[in-house]
Amino acid sequence: MSIAYIDITVSLDGFAAGSDVSHKDPLGVGGEALHAWIGGGEPADAAATQDMFRYAGAVVLGRTMFDLGEPLWGETGAFGLPCFVVTHRPRETLVRDLTSFTFVPTLAEALASARAVAGDNKPIGVAGGPSIARQCFAAGLVQELSLHVAPVVLGGGIAPFPEGAPLALTPLAGPTQGVATHWRFAINR
Repeated sequence: MSIAYIDITVSLDGFAAGSDVSHKDPLGVGGEALHAWIGGGEPADAAATQDMFRYAGAVVLGRTMFDLGEPLWGETGAFGLPCFVVTHRPRETLVRDLTSFTFVPTLAEALASARAVAGDNKPIGVAGGPSIARQCFAAGLVQELSLHVAPVVLGGGIAPFPEGAPLALTPLAGPTQGVATHWRFAINR
C-alpha cells in the first residue's frame, strides 16, 4: 500500500496558520509570511517547492483550505493532481485544467479514494490545512512528514500537531537551508 505524507510549513513557534483565518487572510493574520519561501530564488527553497507533491499520485486537503485557496489557485487548480477534499458540505466534483477536486465526507474516505487513484507506486500527499494534518497525526494515518520551518514567529494561530500526542520522528533528509529550513522525517510508530 502506498504511504501518506504531510507537507506543511510552520512558523518558528509551531503554527501552520495565524489567528483569524478568513478570505481576507487565508493563512490567518501574518500567515502569508509562512509561504514567502515558496518559489523563491534560494536553491533549497526552489527544490522544496518543486518536490512538494512531485511524487504524489493524489492529494488530500480540508474544506477550509479548499474554500480559502481555490480562488487563488487559478484555472490550473495549483496541484496538478486528483485532490480529495474532506467536508461535511458535499458538492459536485470540480475539474480545473490540471486538477480535480472530489468532495468526500471523512478523512478515511479521502485517504482511501486517494490511494485508489494513486495506486501502490505513488504516495498520497496531505496538503493540510492544520486541522487535517492534526487529525492525520492523531489517528496515525501518515508515515512521513515534509516540514518547512519559516523564519517567522506568529505568536498564536493554528498548530498542525496534536496536543498531548508526541510524535517520534527519524530524519530522512535535511536540513536544507534557504529562506526556510526544510526537513523530511519518517514518523515512528
